Order: sequence, then structure tokens, then C-alpha cells
Amino acid sequence: MVLSSGTTGRPKGADRHSRPGLSPLTSILSRLPYRVHERMFIEAPLFHTWGYAMLQIAVSLRATIVLRARFDPEQTLRTIDQTRATALVAVPVMLQRVLDVPEAARRKHDTSSLRIAAVSGSALPATLATAFMDEFGDVLYNLYGSTEASWVTIATPADLRARPDTAGTPPPGTRVAVLDDEGAPSRPAPRAGSSPRTSCCSPATPAATPRRCATA
Repeated sequence: MVLSSGTTGRPKGADRHSRPGLSPLTSILSRLPYRVHERMFIEAPLFHTWGYAMLQIAVSLRATIVLRARFDPEQTLRTIDQTRATALVAVPVMLQRVLDVPEAARRKHDTSSLRIAAVSGSALPATLATAFMDEFGDVLYNLYGSTEASWVTIATPADLRARPDTAGTPPPGTRVAVLDDEGAPSRPAPRAGSSPRTSCCSPATPAATPRRCATA
């Protein structure tokens, strides 16, 4: 039983049955290139599914886990520098706060060790995705999901460069469908003057955040 954050209503418990074995871990590692003995700086709150899931992955990878009691954007940069963190786990607003730190203050901290900046928990604005990668390099990964379904799609830096508003594609082991109001599979109607396109939730192409999706 996982408690939701109540983003879409009153907080509630989500009865989620995870697959046994290592398949969930291998699924997410197919998109997020974490390594054994990673130095993972988890800024996302651990009471939220996103932060807690990354904590579980960090333990599985025997990673060095860096935690702080309270978020402060300049302290985040300082901690990356001091610990030589290779992965940052955050929510999008934290990245915006980091970019809001005056440039002179940002330049005092060496963040070149950072290979991965993974975000989830809320929508990632396209302008923020581009601005963060322009500042810190192509290290940004965007995970779209929910407490009930866990991850649904993951966007890599290449995906975000090609289309900054993308939610990415489903990783292996995840099936996604666009459903109509009756729960039947549906396809978006083609735009006037255009040829039919692959569904927005198809694994074939990264696209904007899916609106009506279900996993099985």
C-alpha cells in the first residue's frame, strides 16, 4: 500500500502490486543509466513515491546516498560539488530554483561530476528542460508516472533536445494505451491536412504528456 500525495484529490492509499523479481529495476535502468556504486543525491522528498522509489534503487545499486533535511538551491550546488554526486533526484521546481541562483554564485561550485539529473512529481516545462541542459549539460531525464501506476514513460536527454515538452516513451515491460470514456482503445484524430500519426502513448515516438493512459 503506497500513500498518494493527493495531487488530484484527497490523499488515499494506492494498492499497487509490483512484479516479483528484478524486472521493475531493469525496466527503469533501461532509460536511467544508473551504475553500481553511484553517488545519488536525493533531493526529492522520501515521503513521496518518486523520492522513495529512487531510494530503493539506490540501495539495490549499493549507491552512496546523499540526503539533506531541507532544500536550498545554492546548497544543492554546494553538495554536488563537495560530495562529487553523479546523480541528482529532484522535482522540476527544484531545478528552476537552482537556475534562479545568481550566475556568480552558481559558478563557484563544480558540478561536472553530475551525469544524471532525474526529475518527476510534476510537469517539466519545455523552457526549463532546455535551460537546465544548456547550463548543466545533457544530463536531464524526465519521468512521467503516478503513484498508482509507478513510471509510465521516461524521456532521455536526446528526447528532450528533440522535443523539450516530451514525456518520453514507455520503458520495456510497460504497456500504455489511450482509452476513450468507455475504456476502449482510442487513437487521436489526425489533424486537418496531415497524415495519421502514431498514438501519443506509443513506444515508437516520444510525445507530449499522455492524457488518458493505462498500464498493465
